[in-house]
Amino acid sequence: MSTEPLTATPPIGSRLRRARTARGLTLQGVAQDAGLTKGHLSQIERDIASPSIAALVRICSILELDIGALFAPATTSLVRADERPAIALGGVGVREFQLAPAARGLRVTLTIVEPGGGSGDEPYGYDGEAEFLFVLAGSLEIVVDGELMVLEPGDALTFGARDPRTWRNPSSTELVQALWIWTPPNATPSSAPAR
Repeated sequence: MSTEPLTATPPIGSRLRRARTARGLTLQGVAQDAGLTKGHLSQIERDIASPSIAALVRICSILELDIGALFAPATTSLVRADERPAIALGGVGVREFQLAPAARGLRVTLTIVEPGGGSGDEPYGYDGEAEFLFVLAGSLEIVVDGELMVLEPGDALTFGARDPRTWRNPSSTELVQALWIWTPPNATPSSAPAR
């Protein structure tokens, strides 16, 4: 398992800003609808702040924007370890990589979580069918529908995409590596929006 520090997350702010302005929405209006301050949304749009996963899901819903549209997707079936596209689905102390092309009707990501990092305190879900989580290394705490579970290496969990969840790395020293597979909203073999 890699122990290198997390690198900067891919910038998503300019894409969020373009989507907002293309729809004629104001910074204040989107911030209010997403339950954020105008200043915080402005920082997200300038890639100064990273939103929680729940906040990013709300922002994209308001903008009618597929989260997957924020990132350069894997374009081939073979994704080499040193060529994995980095994505940023929100959270703190989290680095994520897309492992499968979006056109296959599901999303597959490798998530590396720093000690103390995670999705944020606010539960989130999305309009999809199912989600599968497999812990490769470290220990991951996840709360799904109010039930706390601790997943160790080799543990797997399947749950509904709409089920509210939060997750975090409880360790003060170890990284977590986890594989996430999920069906995006309205997934079909030719169309696969992100969670």
